[in-house]
Amino acid sequence: MVTSNEHGCQESSIEQLFFTIPDPVADFTFPEPVGCHPFAVNFTNTSSDGISNFEWFVDGIKESDEENPTLIFENDGTAEIIDYTVELIITAGTGCKDTVSNIIQVKKRPDFDIE
Repeated sequence: MVTSNEHGCQESSIEQLFFTIPDPVADFTFPEPVGCHPFAVNFTNTSSDGISNFEWFVDGIKESDEENPTLIFENDGTAEIIDYTVELIITAGTGCKDTVSNIIQVKKRPDFDIE
């Protein structure tokens, strides 16, 4: 920018503006980490604002693109408890990403013997 006064003196100045855009922060909540087969879990995204894409994975397999999905977890009875790793990958409008994961445990259905 160039300015001048009534005497014709000129002054120039260069100003640069920088904006810092915060990195996205992935996070989610769910009511209970442990349940019995079949275990329906309602996930609530609590990530930072400005997120344009949500990807939910269970043990590395993509399960949903919804912001707040409900997923069903099973235990076929081969183990007392099965652990599932749930991962949320978020993408901000800037293209920056973040990831968070939690464990869900599913107990097998109780065996009933009628005699």
